[in-house]
Formats: sequence, C-alpha cells, structure tokens
Amino acid sequence: MNLKPAAKQVDDSSSATNVTTCKSSRHVFIPMPELLPRFVHLPAMDNNKTSNDLLVPTETIVAHCCTELFPDETIKATMPFRITRNGDIAVQEEDVIDLAGEMEEVLAARKTSNTVRLELPDKAPANLKRIVREVTGASPNEVYPLNGPLALSDFMSVAITPGYDDLRDESWQPQPSPIIEPGESIFTTLTDKDILLNHPYESFEPVLRFLEEAASDPHTIAIKQVLYRTASESRVIDALIKAAENGKQVTVLIELKARFDEARNLSRAGELQRAGVQIVYGVKGLKTHAKIALVIRNEDGLLKRYVHLGTGNYNESTSRLYTDVSYLTSLPAYGKDASLFFNAVTGRSKLTRFRKIIPAPTHMKPRLLELIAAEAKRAKNGETAKITAKINSLQDKEIIEALYKAAKQGVIIRLNIRGICCLKTGKRKEAKNIEVVSIIDRYLEHARIFSFHHGGRPLVYIASADWMTRNLDKRVELMIPIEDRPSKKRLIEILNSAFKDNTNAFRILDNGSSQRIERAKGAKRFRMQEHLQKQAHKAAKASAHIRSTTFDPHTPAEPRP
Repeated sequence: MNLKPAAKQVDDSSSATNVTTCKSSRHVFIPMPELLPRFVHLPAMDNNKTSNDLLVPTETIVAHCCTELFPDETIKATMPFRITRNGDIAVQEEDVIDLAGEMEEVLAARKTSNTVRLELPDKAPANLKRIVREVTGASPNEVYPLNGPLALSDFMSVAITPGYDDLRDESWQPQPSPIIEPGESIFTTLTDKDILLNHPYESFEPVLRFLEEAASDPHTIAIKQVLYRTASESRVIDALIKAAENGKQVTVLIELKARFDEARNLSRAGELQRAGVQIVYGVKGLKTHAKIALVIRNEDGLLKRYVHLGTGNYNESTSRLYTDVSYLTSLPAYGKDASLFFNAVTGRSKLTRFRKIIPAPTHMKPRLLELIAAEAKRAKNGETAKITAKINSLQDKEIIEALYKAAKQGVIIRLNIRGICCLKTGKRKEAKNIEVVSIIDRYLEHARIFSFHHGGRPLVYIASADWMTRNLDKRVELMIPIEDRPSKKRLIEILNSAFKDNTNAFRILDNGSSQRIERAKGAKRFRMQEHLQKQAHKAAKASAHIRSTTFDPHTPAEPRP
C-alpha cells in the first residue's frame, strides 16, 4: 500500500516494507491475516542428525518471501509491527431501542478506532519506524520498541504443538466426581444430595450433563440460564438449541456487553433465537455477570427445580485452565430464589431479598459489610474471629475500610488474591492482622470463596463477584451460601490450602511488592494445586473401586397372600 495521506486504514498486525525500483522508493504494508497460524512447523531433515525441528514465526517467512510479491523491485528493509486500537467504545444505553444493532456499530467502530499502542522491533530501521508511527497516528508515548518477538501471548500455542512429550509438565486430567454415579441421571443424584465440584481438578462434565440431560428429558418443562462467555465450540449452546427444538421453554440472558466477547455473544444470540430460544440481552445500565442455570421439571405432576450456581463461566475450554467452583442443588429454597432471580433479570421486577442467594448490586455489598462487622464485634468482645477469602481482586474502598476496622479489633484476616490488591498490609497499625498471599501456578486462580468464623459455626459462600466496586455496584452478580456440611468442609479445606503453599505462593508485602514464600528448613513441600489434583484423583479412584466391588443383588419379592 502506498503511504499517502489518504491511506488511513492499517491492519492491526502488519509488516512494513521499503521497496525500491530503479526510479523511486515506496513503502508498503503487508497485512497478516488472523486466519494464518503464528508459527509454521518445519520438521527436522531425516538425513541430517544435527537438524532440529523449527517453529518459524509467520512474519519471518513473509519477510523472507517479499521478493515473490515484488519480483522486479529491490527490498531494502522490512519490519513487523502490531497496533492496539481503542476498545473503550461503549453503547450509550439510555435511549437504545435495538441493543444488538448498537453493539454491531460499536464493533465496527473499534476496527477503525484510534491507536493506543504501537509495538515494533527496537532495532528496526528508523525511517520505517517513523513512517509506521505517522500512518498509524501513534504518539511517541504510545510507541513500544521491543527487544524480541511481538505478541508473546501467541507463544501459548507452542504448548499444544504435537509431540515433545518429554518437555511437558506431567498431565493433570480432570477427575470424575466421586459422588456422581456414571450411569445415573444427574437429576436422580440431585434428588438425594447436593453436588460441589472443584474445577479443573474435578471435571466440568457434570455441568454439561446437567444441561444436556435437561434438553432431552421429557420431564423438562423449562431451562433458564445466564451466559457471559462461552467456548468457541460450545456444548452449552448446543444443549440449549436442542432443548428449544425439543419443545422446552428456553430463556437465555446473554450479556452483549461482555468485553471483547461482544461479537461472539451477538452470533450466539442469533443462533439461539433462530432455534426458538427466548433471548434477553442483559439489564440496562448493568453487566450481568452471574453464573446460574435453572432447570424446571414435571415430576409426578409437581414442579421441581434444579439449579447450577458457580464462580466461573459456562465455558468448557477455560474450565480446564481456570480454578472454579460449581454447586448443583435441588433444595427448594435455592430453586425458588433462582426463579425469582430470572423473573427480575428477564422481566421488569426488582431484585428483592431472597431466602438464600444474595444478588449485587442490591444486597451483596451490604451483606459482606454486615458479615465483616459481625466478626469485628466478636473480636471486640474477646471471642475468636476470623475471615478467610479467596478472590481475584480487592479494590472496593468500603470493603477495604471494613477489613481494616475488623483487623484493628483483632479479627484474623487471610486473603488469597490473584490480581489487584489495593489493601496495604503491615504498615498500618490496623493491618497487622491481615495476611495476603497470591498463588501463581499451572492453573489461573479464579474461584471466589468466602468464610466467616461466626463463633465457630462458619458461614461459607461462593460468588461470581470479586470485591471490586465494578462487581458490587455496577454488575448483576450472585453470592451463594453453602450450607450442607460436606460441601462447606471442602470449601474451607480449599481456602486453608492456599495458606499452606510453600512452593508457588507469594506474600504481598507492605510496600505492595510480592515475595515468594520460601519453605522453612525441614518443612514438608506443599503445593496447593498439586495437592488438590492428587486429592481429586484419590477420591475418584476410591469411588471407582467401590462401584466395581459393590453388588446390588435381585431378591425374591414377598410371597403374595
């Protein structure tokens, strides 16, 4: 492409080339299509023992083959570069009539929005750097010269290159839940007990079965679900479509404002709508980030509700990479609350106070502040008081101030935070009882679990929300009390394991920096994620043995009189 003032459109990943003929010189952009793989695998030569397999960046191959594109010209220099465009273009919802149409316009606008970052090689020719900066409109402080390859996140694809098993970590496979019989309907299991799943150590399969069985089951009347992010090839979407085609009443709230998943969610909404699913695009002025699915069945003439509640998305791909918790139950109180919740977010009713579930933005923050204050009161009265929480981020000022006050009263506070933490430890007098650790390991820590000592009768919750203002005040979220003893015990064990890790844990210091927690001399090595994986494997193996060695014989019926 000739670089003239009219040439405003530049692909986000391109290569700039300086091409010279005998009469003139010109600069050309060569776009790198997104469909192309980032790396090309060149196998070792069979007849050369010193030859190795190579993974060559596609832009390197394009630069090498530029003469094929310009056969009668001389290539003076080439330079790959990448730009990031402004993605902060939002729909103004106040007067929107067609949210889907408005979102399509936003997506189109992002493709030509202003440049906010220009990445290019540090040692590239100065004239190419200057030309690219001028054409992309990047200001000097938006230019990032890099001493190495661009887009390092693309190197994640190297991990799934076939072969090289000797270089890989030991495989950790998601395990079946020990409390779910493989040949038994998930609804039969839920009639007898609740199910808690700790992903990815335990498989996401029961959640998929929950939806797939409901889609085919003649007893199913309705399915209602909130979707925020889904997999590119989604069994969840397939199940919902099948349910609608089988005559079930299917209602799906699909959040069109999920950042950078807007296009996929628009497409998903269209698929579902064409299949006969009733679609809601979210709640005006708020993002709906709750993780909930409700199945309503007709059992012997009575309506019975089954609910899935979780901390992570309905995405079978990320369920193998992120740690999350799922809770499935048929308890009437949860089912009734789920129905009221869907009435609120798909109709025009209000988020009133529920018996069990605690929604944001109306009730979650007040309830958290109430729980923190209750622990502070116990500590002030000389009782044992503790708060343990596992979250992605802590930023909300009111929550932070409440934690400081509680710690000052003597509450022992332990926080496992993966990301943002705006609470300062150590320096402030009121922070002396607060410990913050972060686990950086194979899986991304994503679950939200809270425990309040409550005088020795712990109150335990899971949630879709972090302790951030955006979650607590600007999103529709859910916090769920877990009350059955086995599930509560498991969640407390998961929480405690984060503070035992002496392998991949980091302590947040009072200056905001992180310091790896070193194993004390003579202490046994403990790695939380490895421990939870082994625990899941051991439980699955034990339950498989019980199933294989336990027989249920047929016995004669009582003789008829």
